[in-house]
Amino acid sequence: MGPSPQSPDLATTGGSADGSDPSDGGDKDAPLDPMNDDGGKDPPDDGGEPPADDDGTTGDPPDDPTTGGSGEDPPSVDVPATWTCDPTYYGAADGCDCGCGALDPDCADATAAACEYCDGCGLVGGSCAEAVQADDNTVCIPADCGDGAVQGGEVCDGAPPKGATCADFGFTGGDVGCSATTCNADLSACTGGPMPGWTCPPAYYGTADGCDCGCGIVDPDCADANGGSCEYCGAIGSCMPIGAACDTVDATNNALCG
Repeated sequence: MGPSPQSPDLATTGGSADGSDPSDGGDKDAPLDPMNDDGGKDPPDDGGEPPADDDGTTGDPPDDPTTGGSGEDPPSVDVPATWTCDPTYYGAADGCDCGCGALDPDCADATAAACEYCDGCGLVGGSCAEAVQADDNTVCIPADCGDGAVQGGEVCDGAPPKGATCADFGFTGGDVGCSATTCNADLSACTGGPMPGWTCPPAYYGTADGCDCGCGIVDPDCADANGGSCEYCGAIGSCMPIGAACDTVDATNNALCG
């Protein structure tokens, strides 16, 4: 399966075997990675060509201001030990990342209003105001499935995810529901999937992307049906909350929750 880092796209959110979001350092299909831009600046224009040396050359090139002066790599950013999101998101001039345990230098301030991404809270759709504390955007609001309010890592709470369709997740028809016990999207009524009974996005089934569990039937990518084979859990449409650890999977049938 494959989450996109820092994307609130409903169809690309899932958890890894350790409970983390694969878009935070372990995602399998990371398109549109905002970290690919090195942010380097072009050397300043000095208004003309440098004077030629006696041998007709123009001398040594000027130091590159993006490397500190002599072709060295740019200085690394010290990531706080309390940072829980992908380290490459910290202070990378890629937008304000919230719910990550420490304040991102990209944020204008520590309020929820400054947030642009809330992957640290497993947010799927919705607003960061629903995921992090109003006056401390480093801390996620604990989800309380069943209270009718979509918070934390919940995809929905009571009503189906607003505006979501089965086609958004790769199916061809049917209706998206909301699990009353996990507040994850319920894709069991979606049609046109790879196999009857598969409840996670079709792109996760048998695509050599790792063993996806809790999806209704065993993924062919799994070595066997045991819970110990799981690599990714807590995906959209799975039997567990978004981003859940694989220890909630049935020990002998990893298609189901224990």
